[in-house]
Amino acid sequence: MKQWQRHALTFVATICLGRWVPHPPNWTPVGAVAIVGSDTMGPWRTCVVVLLGVWLSDLVINNLMMSSDQMVWLTKGWLFLAVGYVAMIVSSHYVSQMVRGYPGVVVRATVASWLFFLLTNAGVWWGASMYPLTLNGLMMCYVAGLPFLTMAWVADVVFSVSLCWVLRRATLGRKKNGYSGDLRSPDPS
Repeated sequence: MKQWQRHALTFVATICLGRWVPHPPNWTPVGAVAIVGSDTMGPWRTCVVVLLGVWLSDLVINNLMMSSDQMVWLTKGWLFLAVGYVAMIVSSHYVSQMVRGYPGVVVRATVASWLFFLLTNAGVWWGASMYPLTLNGLMMCYVAGLPFLTMAWVADVVFSVSLCWVLRRATLGRKKNGYSGDLRSPDPS
């Protein structure tokens, strides 16, 4: 099994377990996989892995953990979630080429969290009937989502730095002559 395939399986399991165990709102490792995953698998494989992990975990959450009269294949608003995750991955990939090391991971997590927030809350505003479809309605939706942004941003930073650290240590442990995976910087230790 190739290294990217091991990472893909580990990332899907991380997403699923992180969403299945009880946690505070928006405190999951999904964003971290989106932010750091392209360092080891490239952005397009990371898109597939993140979307697959979220979809598989949603299947369990929607059909086994929550009561439902019929099978739920896609969560309402899935398209906006998918666009948000893809935006996180692509932005993180490009920002990683400008800012490196652990400070770069924090910058990537910040940019990615904000993009996800802006896109998914626009989806809530557009797709739900709780806000008027006006500029004021959009602003109300963003203001109501700020507490969730805060928690998501902190989780993205904590999980991204942790995941980056674990991947670096795991890769360094396998290679005596240095760092073999591309985590966008040499080992800062």
